[in-house]
Amino acid sequence: MVQLRRTLNLFDTISLSIGAIVGAGIFVLTGLASQVAGPALILSVLIASFVATLTAISISNLVRAFPKEGGEYEYGYKILSPFAGFISGWMWTLNKMVAGGVLVLGFATYLSAFFPFIPLKETAVTLIGLVTLINHRGVRTIGTAIDFLVILKLSILIFFIVLGSLFIKADNFFPFAPQGVGGVLHAAAIIFFAYVGFARPVYLVEEIKNPRKNIPKGIFLGLSISTVIYLLVTIVAIGLVGSSSLARTDSPLAIAIASTNVNWAPNLIVLGGLIATFSVLLDDNLALSRMIFAIGRKGDYPKWFAKIEKKSRAPRRAILATGMITAILTFLFDLRQLAEVASFLILTYFALVNLSAIKMEKKKLPAIIPVIGFIGTLSLALSLAVKNIIIGLLLISIGIVYFHLKRSASGTVKRNVIHITESG
Repeated sequence: MVQLRRTLNLFDTISLSIGAIVGAGIFVLTGLASQVAGPALILSVLIASFVATLTAISISNLVRAFPKEGGEYEYGYKILSPFAGFISGWMWTLNKMVAGGVLVLGFATYLSAFFPFIPLKETAVTLIGLVTLINHRGVRTIGTAIDFLVILKLSILIFFIVLGSLFIKADNFFPFAPQGVGGVLHAAAIIFFAYVGFARPVYLVEEIKNPRKNIPKGIFLGLSISTVIYLLVTIVAIGLVGSSSLARTDSPLAIAIASTNVNWAPNLIVLGGLIATFSVLLDDNLALSRMIFAIGRKGDYPKWFAKIEKKSRAPRRAILATGMITAILTFLFDLRQLAEVASFLILTYFALVNLSAIKMEKKKLPAIIPVIGFIGTLSLALSLAVKNIIIGLLLISIGIVYFHLKRSASGTVKRNVIHITESG
């Protein structure tokens, strides 16, 4: 039987984490989040990071116990129940497909700064095709590409921080929290969409060397570096033009750096947005295909997805499905609605991650950590717009119906086989 190949080292693991965090969240969603939090978006970034860190502790404990691809699908299946495992995997699958729409539309938005005549949605779908093609080449190829892109985008963000810090205006930080605590939490829930990438290495456990050691290290180093970058970029962006100006655009960092009157700086930031968004899309496409593969391997998705190609050692059927479904969703929703629905799904998913950590029989961390993580993720999920919570719940309901229909059909087939055997 063809197996996945362990080719990724610790540096690759850190890059996977940073590559999945630093992307659309900082280059695109800063504007949306500042609309509801104002300058207090700084606090929202810290709250989202704190909740992510608690969840990272839970995940690190789980991955040491269950070093298999599938993340919370695998943990929920083993610790809670097959149903809880399936719903976790279903929510994560939906989140990444919806998030893929956010990323490609964000990429197309930044690209339109160079080429205003390009059609956004057609450009987005073309990008999905390119990413799917790269993923087809195998995990080593995509890992090397992500390493390179992470170095590039961090360099551009550091440039933004250094140049922008010279032009900060203190008046732009007042009033600090115009919509109070509710606005801060709502923005934290939106920004959490960006932080979810910290767990990316978990979905490639069987392709990472020494996973019990390298995955926890990669997660915490990636999350720490990304939090510092997010915090500094947020402070500088607000200090340059104020939260109101950031809220009026889907290209907030480009607008912010333009206020420095350094003519070529906005173009560099737009390039950084393209690089960052593309690298996160590569990262997400890689992880999503592995989740579909893992669920297919157990039979909760069609087993057709579980086939590994001999030459590339990649689940190419799962990769193809990932690209096709993401392309369809991109045409159905706009960027901002996709972002909130994705945030609800992933926050609910991480609530189940923390619940799995709470239920573990052999705990290696204080129980209070996953409890706070569970409360934190669920609270942020419920602070999102009601309309998008309802859409998220409807999508989860579809998964519940699918699971029970599949189990019912499977039970019918088994009974028929027993009946035929007894008759024979």
